[in-house]
Amino acid sequence: MSAVLKGSPHEYFNQYKIFYLRKIFQAQQKLTSRPLKILDYGCGVGLFSKTIYDAFNNITIHGFDVSSKSIEQVPEEIRTGGNFFTSNLAELDSDYDIALLITVLHHVVPKSDRPGVMQNIYKRLKPGGKLIIIEHNMKNPLTRKLVNNSPVDKDAFTLDMSECKNLLASSGFKNISGKYIVFFPKQLACLRFLDKFISHVPLGAQYMTSGEK
Repeated sequence: MSAVLKGSPHEYFNQYKIFYLRKIFQAQQKLTSRPLKILDYGCGVGLFSKTIYDAFNNITIHGFDVSSKSIEQVPEEIRTGGNFFTSNLAELDSDYDIALLITVLHHVVPKSDRPGVMQNIYKRLKPGGKLIIIEHNMKNPLTRKLVNNSPVDKDAFTLDMSECKNLLASSGFKNISGKYIVFFPKQLACLRFLDKFISHVPLGAQYMTSGEK
């Protein structure tokens, strides 16, 4: 599976995440009459923001990243309407419906800085807003090998699902949940409908946790 992961298009795995996020977005949309406001926290150069932009209608995306150089590389095509991207926390709003931390937390070092990140997000969500975290599942030996050999993750400190849940709980989030995701490579995409039956099995390449303000 490791070879498959390395050879599979990055976009496939972004779309795989959309497979999980769609129901969450739809449920939150029912709670508001305006476009969903999405905060992509740690957005980097906007790769996942672009995926969201292409996948969903009636949303507004605000992206934040500590790297101003990364923000400069966010595609102009998604800087439309009310969408914007910044490295200045003060420019963010305080009424987001959904905040996303997509493979970001393991790059927040030292670990003692992570509660601060969670608090930054918590206070920017509206009541009932959700934070969704997706991280690498190091219980999967092939994911562990891939991450350990990745130059991008050289200085990262991974965390497991229980650590993510504890961070959510200690930051004030409620209705916390978690499941394992991304079980099938592109060649077996037809089997993704099985994910919901095996989400408790710690063999997915990643896991997803969420909490509500």
